Amino acid sequence: VGHTVREGAAALAQLGGPDVTAEALAVLESEVRFVTRPDLVGLYGAHSAVSKAAAAEFDAGARVADGAGEAAPTPWMCGHFCAKALAALLEELDAAGAPAAPSLLWQTKSLVQPRGERDEWAALAA
Repeated sequence: VGHTVREGAAALAQLGGPDVTAEALAVLESEVRFVTRPDLVGLYGAHSAVSKAAAAEFDAGARVADGAGEAAPTPWMCGHFCAKALAALLEELDAAGAPAAPSLLWQTKSLVQPRGERDEWAALAA
């Protein structure tokens, strides 16, 4: 992750932006936590029981509106990455009580992912 931070900061500086390498590395050191518990991580490419429960909680309560305030599709909490990060965030928020500031889970995936019964990994291996 440090390599990605350094490369991103260098690219920003090369484009004429400020050199934020030191600040970004300080945030990485003091604010980023890697959760590697086996019960949360599970197998690559699939939900763990913990992430599946977090995704179900999200699905039950998530509400998204577009710029006009109309209901919009909610993001899909995949078992590969996003739901695992969400599960860790929810656990941290539950343990801390009411947060002093809003929390953000940045999901860099498509807004909506089709959900079906097809096992994509099995289909890929066939």
